[in-house]
Amino acid sequence: MSALPVSLGDQFLESCPADSKEGLYDLLEEPLAVAWGNAAFAKYALGEPLDPASNCYFRPLPEVMGRLLWPFVDRLYATDADINDGLIEHAAMMCQRLLKAGETMARGD
Repeated sequence: MSALPVSLGDQFLESCPADSKEGLYDLLEEPLAVAWGNAAFAKYALGEPLDPASNCYFRPLPEVMGRLLWPFVDRLYATDADINDGLIEHAAMMCQRLLKAGETMARGD
């Protein structure tokens, strides 16, 4: 069962209809856990940002997406914004860019 409300997942998939074995779990939920949970917790609760050279997740897709989301999440902390204030749209945009890069690499351009 998805940890995110259906409306956020649907909103994400409308902009980035990517296929993944794990669906929203790999593409959105775990990347948010990496960015919001791991990176934000390390910086704001522990007072020490994550080492950029360290591995934040054991699988590449959530790791990459989480790292792409982190700068946006970091900026949200200085505001009264929440997850409904552009984060899902930003995640979908990053997903689209990754898909496009993957297609380009597959073609050998």
